[in-house]
Amino acid sequence: CHCDRAASQAIQLSNEGYFPGTMVQPESVYSFGVLENFHTHTLSSKKVLYDYHDALVKMTNAAFPQDVPVSNRYSEFSQVAQVWDHL
Repeated sequence: CHCDRAASQAIQLSNEGYFPGTMVQPESVYSFGVLENFHTHTLSSKKVLYDYHDALVKMTNAAFPQDVPVSNRYSEFSQVAQVWDHL
């Protein structure tokens, strides 16, 4: 919502259970569930971010994972995961 009294885009997304990839003009979001799942994996199995991200890519398109547009999503997810960890 872009109404005069509307909360920021980041607040609106978090109210719906999504964490923005960036705070300014977010183009991608990460569900709280994905972030909680990653956090659990890192605590219990010491899974590194690269392996978790690779698994997400494969789950998105198991037949052709190379066709999943990941561009800068790895570095973005890395930053979001660090912020999530601090929260």
